[in-house]
Amino acid sequence: MSKSFHHLAPPEPLARPLTPEEVRRYEEDGVIVVRNGLSPEWMAKIERGIDRALLHPTMLAKGLSNPEKGYNMEMYLWKYDDDIRDVVFYSPLARIAQQLMGSEHVNFFYDQVFAKKAGTDAPTPWHHDLTFWPIIGHQVCSFWIPTSSVTAETSGLQFVRGSHKWAKRFKAISPETSKTLQRFGLLPKDGTSLLDPRHDDVPDIDGRRSEFDLFTADLEPGDFFAFHPLTLHGSSGNLHRVRDRRAIAFRWLGDDVTWRPTPYTIATPYDHGMKVGQKVGGPIFPQVLPEPIAAEREAREGKPERPDVRHVARIVLPVIKNRLFPPAPATLPPLGKPGAVVRGHARPA
Repeated sequence: MSKSFHHLAPPEPLARPLTPEEVRRYEEDGVIVVRNGLSPEWMAKIERGIDRALLHPTMLAKGLSNPEKGYNMEMYLWKYDDDIRDVVFYSPLARIAQQLMGSEHVNFFYDQVFAKKAGTDAPTPWHHDLTFWPIIGHQVCSFWIPTSSVTAETSGLQFVRGSHKWAKRFKAISPETSKTLQRFGLLPKDGTSLLDPRHDDVPDIDGRRSEFDLFTADLEPGDFFAFHPLTLHGSSGNLHRVRDRRAIAFRWLGDDVTWRPTPYTIATPYDHGMKVGQKVGGPIFPQVLPEPIAAEREAREGKPERPDVRHVARIVLPVIKNRLFPPAPATLPPLGKPGAVVRGHARPA
């Protein structure tokens, strides 16, 4: 399964393309389950990559995680772990993303590991992802891939079907993270460090569950959720007594995605060189389809790069600046127009 960058191999062909009904369900609901989307060989690579990441956490992971509550996170494994790199470049995931987004080009955005210890009472708040990110566009999708069987009770994701079509953008609330920064008052303890005051509050979904069209599914290794980043989702703690819940998310970008950070979006830890309004791409966001770009592959091969203090600073310093010096509303860029998503294009909601 291991490949060389030198021959610029394309992603593996799909064993089974998604059906028109699966694509339609994704467009309507904002989420589907892809059954047996990855072979045992690809899942073994993912498991090895996650195992290494949790055994040898980077400085970035230490800032993102809350081990006291049994919650660990890591990001950008593809930049230094060859197994995860191979999944990004050579597995069929990019081809599935291409089908769902209706995009000619598919670029990789980033990966993110989510691990909850057995018995951990650490729910993930209801949220959608796009308001965390320094991008705008509709041709974006995420895959959430667990390494073992999961249910809603063992912290499998739950979704509000159709919420990607709501004429709303919700405040970015994240789980509690860095205890060190919280201790010195530089980050709040309630996950509100990225709240754009122009966004709406997330509704009380757990308190009004009967009012929403909720969706979840039991997953086995090789299955995964594919969802739009405006689809509201969250999870409970991991109620399993002995088995940790480990999952990795892969995020994909299509033709219409451009770079537009705000003071309230998460900074990218690597030097990407993107300019506001530019189509997202380059060595940090490499093109996978319709064909790889040699310079982007060579950049990854020649310099595997584990996140260190420089990368942590690129993420944390803007958040601290917001905390100490909140930006004036007049300086913020206009909000993107909400709308429903149909084959990667917006229509009025």
